[in-house]
Amino acid sequence: MGAGAIAAASTYAIDGQQYVALMVGFGGAGGMGGEEPRRKGRLLVFKLDGKVTPKPFPEPVAQPPLDLAAATPSKGSVARGQALSAQFCGTCHNAGGYLPVLTRSPVILDPVGFKAIVLDGAKKPHGMAPFRRFFDEASAEDLRAFLLAEARKPAPPAKARMTHGT
Repeated sequence: MGAGAIAAASTYAIDGQQYVALMVGFGGAGGMGGEEPRRKGRLLVFKLDGKVTPKPFPEPVAQPPLDLAAATPSKGSVARGQALSAQFCGTCHNAGGYLPVLTRSPVILDPVGFKAIVLDGAKKPHGMAPFRRFFDEASAEDLRAFLLAEARKPAPPAKARMTHGT
């Protein structure tokens, strides 16, 4: 299948032929953790006694580094930001997960836009809840300081590695 199952299988018959449908990819019931690269899910339908093999997923492409010359420097604490990232961000926004990798996201370049998302919920309609109840503006700037420091490091090479559903 090329990736782990992310939903339960379904089976059905059409004109006496039985099929099994299975959603595979990354996310869903399989979670969003690990180091697997971001890939779209796909629905695979298998015909019993069928002979066709699904095409493999394309090789992952590493996200390019940010142009940090455009960043507003942060006066936050990198160490405090690292702790906040580990507690609140890493599960979803890790280095190869399904959601945007924050060290490669232009949102960290500007404190106003960053705080609008992280504290005020600008991306709430897209599933990113605000975190104002967990930390304040100074803590948000600590988090941004850590992300900017991490963005200065070279990106690890992209590699396809199944970390769930195996």
